[in-house]
Amino acid sequence: MTRLLSGLHKLRDEAPDMPIAVLVTFFGIGEYAAERSEQDPISIRELAEKIGLPYSSTSRHIRYLGDMFSPDKRGLGWIDTDIVQQDRRQKTAFLTPKGKRVLSTFKATVGLE
Repeated sequence: MTRLLSGLHKLRDEAPDMPIAVLVTFFGIGEYAAERSEQDPISIRELAEKIGLPYSSTSRHIRYLGDMFSPDKRGLGWIDTDIVQQDRRQKTAFLTPKGKRVLSTFKATVGLE
């Protein structure tokens, strides 16, 4: 438990005001996107189903974790999205190098790497 709390504190150092549900989305991308190839990234809709959150909430979390949360607030830059070429209404999500570093630091702190 001490390791888990230490890892969460490190995440709080990176993003002090991050709601816990956004953290669930971040971990979901880290876990489920890692299972996929770059040619078959996870869609935001599929991610929402896997983590058990509504699509609208997951989409909002993606903005928070991405580059631009709102016009006047920068995102964390931990994930990026891409439009699915076969269905331009859908987006996929994946970790950026910064997001991979943050996740790797968390995993090392809690003993998962």
